[in-house]
Amino acid sequence: MLLRDLLRGAPYSACTGGDSLDIAELCFDSRVCRPGMAFAAVRGVTADGHQYIDAAVRAGASLIIAKTPVEGTPTVVTDDPEATLAAMAANLYGNPARGLTMIGVTGTKGKTSTTYFIKTILDSLPGVKCGLIGTVCNMAGDENLGEAHNSTPTVTELHRLLADMRARGCTHVVMEVSSHALELGRVDGIRFRVGVFTNLSQDHLDFHGTMENYLAAKCRLFAQADEGIANVDDPDTAEVLRRAACPMHTYSMWEEKHAEVTAGNVVQREADGVDFTVRADGAAYPVKFPVPGLFSVYNAMAALSVARVLGIPMAEAVRAVEKTHGVPGRAEVVRVDAPFRVIVDYAHSPDSVEKIVSTVAGFTVGRVISVLGCGGNRDRTKRPKMAAAAARGSDYIILTTDNPRFEEPEDILNDMLPGLAYADCPYRVIPDRREAIRAAIGMAEARDTVLIMGKGHEPYQEVRGVRHHFDDREEVRRYFEQKA
Repeated sequence: MLLRDLLRGAPYSACTGGDSLDIAELCFDSRVCRPGMAFAAVRGVTADGHQYIDAAVRAGASLIIAKTPVEGTPTVVTDDPEATLAAMAANLYGNPARGLTMIGVTGTKGKTSTTYFIKTILDSLPGVKCGLIGTVCNMAGDENLGEAHNSTPTVTELHRLLADMRARGCTHVVMEVSSHALELGRVDGIRFRVGVFTNLSQDHLDFHGTMENYLAAKCRLFAQADEGIANVDDPDTAEVLRRAACPMHTYSMWEEKHAEVTAGNVVQREADGVDFTVRADGAAYPVKFPVPGLFSVYNAMAALSVARVLGIPMAEAVRAVEKTHGVPGRAEVVRVDAPFRVIVDYAHSPDSVEKIVSTVAGFTVGRVISVLGCGGNRDRTKRPKMAAAAARGSDYIILTTDNPRFEEPEDILNDMLPGLAYADCPYRVIPDRREAIRAAIGMAEARDTVLIMGKGHEPYQEVRGVRHHFDDREEVRRYFEQKA
């Protein structure tokens, strides 16, 4: 595409070398640059792309997008390379978001489940085909488009994916919008019909630095949404509502908060789900929800609130959401031939650990045996808090490895141990995750629950930058197959 067409509507101050260049691709990784490509010097999670301009030029990049001109190479000069790249990516793929009803969900927890539940509702409607972009996978209707590598794709991948979904007949797209994506401009220029805020708890401080910065990143979603929805039971929602640049709607578990959508009469059905009554616009609707936990009620309310804002009758939305099959790796019961349960969950923050452990403890007659690890090269301060949260509802804990990445597993485990210093809960440390899972299952007795936390749906373990195949659910099944 000609550069002048790529730059239509993009913010920039100068274009050295003219605007008639023919650009085939956009990239922000100097290692994949070649002639015909434009290299954007954008911020990343760990580095600034301006450090790699020379490498991109040596690799043959035909154009640089940067804050200052690059001698000898055509340059699009801009104060905001992230926004410029986003606009160029949208133009390259035909501005696909403009032809789709976009719904974005942000928050520390619940993004994945909420997007799945919204998709279930939308796909039940005649003439609607919903795309899904998120942590577990990307989908167009019932078609799986492959494993996701980030909660929110990179900006170029996002627009390519949206174009693919539009070509496959999608009318709506619901996507997870991470704080990283909002801070790094991955969703710049996309207009969301509805934005959703689920909650905020400690996570990603290795990137954002403070909880204030983390919240500010989340709030950016409501500067590019037509309408927003927020959980008023979360203490940080008051600030979200204050900052929001669009009309906001609310949901709550408490009637006295006068939210537009509320839930009551909550009854846990062990690991099979939860029943509750949702109230909206003066009417009440019983819900038989197939996913356990109070957190699932909140995620369902968020999805039903989206349906309400989109004008879908609540009774119709309830019937659809009751048919959800749950989300892989989220409070997922692994079916095994045993007198006890095994549950796999993605919990990887102190609050999410506490919520899943308390949910499991609430329906477990016997013991809760927890397996817990913490990821490497992430916020170290949450590690002892995660261990302490697990101890508050568990009867036995095995600390193990999650994705150590470039850290030593022993160092991560040593960071977790102080969280158990004052806990009245026996524990073991087994660094090998496969061995830890087998040990937990091996000690389980009738009516116990083995709860394996941290990786959920992930089919890999990342060690020293290499992803090795590892799936908690497969390890559980393999244990029983070998035992048979």
